Amino acid sequence: MTNHARDRNLLITSLGVVKAIEPDAVLCENVEGIGRQEDSVLGEFRTGLDGLDYSFYARIINAKNFGVPQSRRRTIGVGYHRKTLADFPDDVPGCLQGKRCPTVQEIIGRLPPLAAGEVAPNLPNHRARHLSDLNLKRIACAAPGQSNQYLKDTPWGDLTLACHQKLDKPSFGDTYTRMAGDQPAPTITTKFISITNGRFGHYDTRQNRGLSVQEGALLQTFPEQYAFYPENNLQFCATLIGNAVPPKIARFYGEYIRSITADVYPQTGGFGCPGE
Repeated sequence: MTNHARDRNLLITSLGVVKAIEPDAVLCENVEGIGRQEDSVLGEFRTGLDGLDYSFYARIINAKNFGVPQSRRRTIGVGYHRKTLADFPDDVPGCLQGKRCPTVQEIIGRLPPLAAGEVAPNLPNHRARHLSDLNLKRIACAAPGQSNQYLKDTPWGDLTLACHQKLDKPSFGDTYTRMAGDQPAPTITTKFISITNGRFGHYDTRQNRGLSVQEGALLQTFPEQYAFYPENNLQFCATLIGNAVPPKIARFYGEYIRSITADVYPQTGGFGCPGE
């Protein structure tokens, strides 16, 4: 199934849930480009909500503007039931005022160092993926924040991928590279444990590896004590983490919706429950 088809199925199927339970508000998060096309999935979702008597507004946000330590552009949408909320905002907040974005080093720098393929004892999910000898050579030559053009001139010669050597100009410059420790991370995807799928090499040049599962979770703002299972299935855990809405973003918009509904449910400070 293509990403476009999957996104359509997820959003459009959720309309049935909205129709069944009639919540006061609806919150959705998806990829940045979901609303760009004229016949977009987001447009279809908006039309479906309108038919269920909901007003809906969406905008593109960057998670780093909410204190999440990564540059992560996503579309956020909020809908309000017109029967419950006659007066609703006609916009969606795009940042958390005065919130500083932490750096990669501030978030993961305190964790015990790891080698590729190593597991930290007594620390759930702090596990790094194994690397081949060739990829260990590649990442050992990478400096934090630089492109993969360094591969052309290493102590072992040109280590550029054979398919990249055939290109007329550089492409996919983030593969086999390290994050910059003094900046936010790039978008944490489902492949963040692999240096072959983006700028996911550890910023510390003494650690020649990709991110551990726990490091990816922390950069997504999951609590430190949160564990993903099964721990030995790194890719499954990484998929859960990379696909997640950063908890800090979810909390912000949950509290935002709570503040909007506070006048409707003053005894609870916002949000209604069936039967109240």
